[in-house]
Amino acid sequence: MRVVFIDAPHRDGWRDTGGLAELSAVAGALAERGHDVAVAAFAHWQLGHAHWPVGLRRLSVPVIERPAIEVAPGGLHHGRPAYDGLCVAQWLAGQGFDLAVVPEAGGLGAYQAMAAAALPAAGGPKLAVWATGGVQSKILDDRRPAQLSDLVADALERAMLAAADCVIVAQGTREVPLAGLLRLPAPVLCGAPERPRRRGDGFTDITFVGAVEEGAGVLRFMDAIERLQAQGTLAGRSITFLGPMREKGPGLSRETVAIRARNWTFALALETDLAARDAVARMAEPHRLSVFAGAETRFPGLFAAAVAAGAAVLAPHSSATDTLVEAGGHAASLYGSRPDSLVDCLENALAAPATVAPRLARPGSEAISRWVEALEGLAPSGTAPGTAPGTPPRSGRRRRTVPDVSVCVIHRGRPELLQRALASIDAVDDAGEVEIILVDDANEVPRAEALLAGLASRKDGKPLKIIRNKRSRFPAAARNQAAAAASGNCLVFLDGDNWLLAGGLARLAAAATRGCYDVVTSALEVEQPGAEPGRPPLRMAFLGDAGVAGLIFNGFGDASLAVRKDAFERVGGFVDEGVLGPVEDWVFLARCRACGLRIGTLWQPCFGYYKPVDIAATSWRKNHKEGALARVRQAYGELGGEDLALALAYMHGLDLARRAES
Repeated sequence: MRVVFIDAPHRDGWRDTGGLAELSAVAGALAERGHDVAVAAFAHWQLGHAHWPVGLRRLSVPVIERPAIEVAPGGLHHGRPAYDGLCVAQWLAGQGFDLAVVPEAGGLGAYQAMAAAALPAAGGPKLAVWATGGVQSKILDDRRPAQLSDLVADALERAMLAAADCVIVAQGTREVPLAGLLRLPAPVLCGAPERPRRRGDGFTDITFVGAVEEGAGVLRFMDAIERLQAQGTLAGRSITFLGPMREKGPGLSRETVAIRARNWTFALALETDLAARDAVARMAEPHRLSVFAGAETRFPGLFAAAVAAGAAVLAPHSSATDTLVEAGGHAASLYGSRPDSLVDCLENALAAPATVAPRLARPGSEAISRWVEALEGLAPSGTAPGTAPGTPPRSGRRRRTVPDVSVCVIHRGRPELLQRALASIDAVDDAGEVEIILVDDANEVPRAEALLAGLASRKDGKPLKIIRNKRSRFPAAARNQAAAAASGNCLVFLDGDNWLLAGGLARLAAAATRGCYDVVTSALEVEQPGAEPGRPPLRMAFLGDAGVAGLIFNGFGDASLAVRKDAFERVGGFVDEGVLGPVEDWVFLARCRACGLRIGTLWQPCFGYYKPVDIAATSWRKNHKEGALARVRQAYGELGGEDLALALAYMHGLDLARRAES
């Protein structure tokens, strides 16, 4: 089996560590069993991979330079998660791996997962996701403003978790309502020390471990040490914050901690730039008492490594910590949820006599064996696509015969583009039975009249039905007309200024009828007027189900899309307002989401799109005309739960930005 671990740095920090740092020992074990194993990362991330076994191939995921990628308003900064995911999908398509293991962070494998779920027979590597806490929980736990890049990453993470072949979480750390979920013990962070350390004359330093953020329990920790200071317990002792910390800004940062520390009488140290495996060596020092208050769930391998190294650790009671601590001898003490329980636990630990920290029997051996068994079960000769060992097949992946496809073309006044669109359909020979429904929406161009007259009597090419409107009914109504006249079970909409790329129609039809999606969009290759055909200067990429980001910009896709006819009828088609309604494609896709239809996107472009490429034309911040965004909000329906919380976090960020500018 050929396996690649695609690494990414934690968005939380822990410099040079990577999102898959805990799995380096798993990679080494797979290599020892004869599998071809590699680790890959982007060159621009500059990961050091010193924690990965010597001898594993190191590969670099290349960036996509041409054509340029437009993935969100504001360019690449806000769309970086999608851009990285596109790079990974494009690179994996040509590498021949059987399995790719990726971290949840940022939805790095989202496009690969959606392609595999939409086209289950298309080959390519299966995808296993190591889920330790996504951007959504990070934003909500930390109670910080959300940026647009956060919303993009959240949408991709959700798409990836829903479409991956296997999602693995550390036992006791998360509840992820997905079929085919695997709960495995977190492997110990590779390279961390294992020897027990003799403690000297008690603890002289109390160390908070984890990102200095509200969701990591740091406020509770600071409350506890201030109680101990008032009691005189901290005399002669120091406090250390061991983990990433922002320099400034709203919420917790080096700046706000310094303000609170003005009343502290003990020595304070901030160690914010260590790699996680080096942090374990710090925790194992004899004089140090380390407190976890959230990092044990966000960095499960770090907690396991600290316990295995014999570090003196305090951690909250949870299924994750209880499971590990009960596995053998340990130096960890667990505290409860009562406000005073951390204070009591600290007092007891500081008053205890010096001891030798007993060594925990290396928990990684059993964990690694279970990981290896699970990943080997995903080999091509193992379980079926979309399943994990011991789990039922994932629901929603249907197998059908070759679909009947109706390509619905909407045209008004641009005959040269219509000819190109029709020629691209006639060139298709790999999508089964295909018919063309052409709606001419009250065309008034003489050249187009001549073209339509010739089409009416044509004898070559795909079967063609022509519907001509005497007065314009506008695009939404014209698309509905075409759908009503279509006989295929798969509808592919194609505006007159779009055309099908080679293989695009077959991919779209298969994805909409054989995969797990009801609606399928794809990236667009944008061609500039006057440019050489076949050399698009820009690619527009979409997110699939864009989540909360779809309220801010159209991250779903273009009106050129594929949808099963029963799904199209279920949502009621495009909204026909009797006028040239703005953003009708965005509204349609938002309504599909509200109706519970599953929306996926293919990273490989299926459509060409003709438009000027300049700042005004390529920006997602189009002139949406009066009431356009109100229509989108109405199509979404009522937000609730995590979606509402994320939307409020984004609004908070907009408000802060507005205040800063004023």
